[in-house]
Amino acid sequence: MTKVGILGAGLSGLTLANYLKRDFEILERGPIYGGLCRSYSKDGFIFDLGGHILYSRDSGIMNQFKDLLNGNVLSHKCGDYIWYDKATLIPYPFEQSLYKLPKTEIVDCVKDFLFNENANKSVSNMKEWVYKVFGRSIAEKYLLRYNEKVWKVPIDLMSIEWVQRVPQPTADDILRSAIGLKTIGGFERKQFYYPLFGGIQTLVDKLAEPVKNRVICEFTISSIKKRGETWFVSNGKVERPYGRLVSTISIIELVKLLDDVPTSVTNACSKLQYNSVIIAMIGFNGKTKRGTTALYFPQKDVPFHRLCFPRSFSANCVPQGKGSVLAEISFNSANNNWSAQSDEEIISKVVDSLDKIDLVNPNSVILSHVEKLQYGYVVYDLSYRKNISVVRDYLQEKGINILGRFGEFEYLNMDQCFQRGVKCAQEINNP
Repeated sequence: MTKVGILGAGLSGLTLANYLKRDFEILERGPIYGGLCRSYSKDGFIFDLGGHILYSRDSGIMNQFKDLLNGNVLSHKCGDYIWYDKATLIPYPFEQSLYKLPKTEIVDCVKDFLFNENANKSVSNMKEWVYKVFGRSIAEKYLLRYNEKVWKVPIDLMSIEWVQRVPQPTADDILRSAIGLKTIGGFERKQFYYPLFGGIQTLVDKLAEPVKNRVICEFTISSIKKRGETWFVSNGKVERPYGRLVSTISIIELVKLLDDVPTSVTNACSKLQYNSVIIAMIGFNGKTKRGTTALYFPQKDVPFHRLCFPRSFSANCVPQGKGSVLAEISFNSANNNWSAQSDEEIISKVVDSLDKIDLVNPNSVILSHVEKLQYGYVVYDLSYRKNISVVRDYLQEKGINILGRFGEFEYLNMDQCFQRGVKCAQEINNP
């Protein structure tokens, strides 16, 4: 038996399938493929399940995205802002746009960065790292507030592993930022791609097209067992045999499906933390009053942490004369009051907040939809590395490949999922 069994038909699983030169089959729990990279369409409105864009620092991957879309593509400059208050929008990222702050706050940010009392301290968690790298004022005015809102855990209980991907400003960057000059280093998303028609779903549709005959949808896995050299994946009615397994489903769910897992592994797996996400989609008459791609909200009294505006990605995501906004709300088991609320209650709270900040008039709303995603963000708590290493080592010993954001349990963007899917295929093709 040489057939490869791929668990999950999201971006990672479909990318792997496209580059495999072995016989394979994909098992997907849902009625359609796409995973987190799906789009919801109704009455001419198109919403992605989150604020998805096609961006990579790797020009090769950017070109591959562009080739896949085959002309159905737009190129954009990033237009993200931080909602500092109703009168002040700060271009993202905060530390590169200090000139937008009141003058006294600019002085505080520059002074605390240049004369940082924490600059020479060792750090053991994310909170200490933020103070050390950015200084007290930048930390407390935005970075700590926003991150605590998104991650839903105290920042001093998060590890510094995740923050290695965050650019660290220099004194020159901060001084330029304070007077409105372009910074030299740090964050610079020069451009991103997005489908002209069809939303982000278009990308996974293109990936699915050559392999869709080998995707079995609505296959809910109940057990995974190995007999001899063959893996048997069952839904309680049918067993599918494979010589090799690649899992893109949540590593937490994967471990639950295996037989005779050591207690040390199940304990480590149970301690892995993640956040769920609610995606609230609003369509309305008229256009949005602010033409940004996304707005970030650190305020505790605003339920969502980010808003995205589909028209800014492509005008074809919104009917003529209409507007739309997508709100993201993160939550976890410690504050799961959101999961218990009905879709109507969620929409009501989101629309009320949009009204209070003068973005959407409740009387103009003509469409709403809610998606609740169990697995949204990987949380890098202080025990993350220890626990994930135990689980990964066990799966490697069993001979199961893992792939994707929750398959690997690592905060991966779309380009990284694509890149690792290609790499995994290459390793299987050339053992």
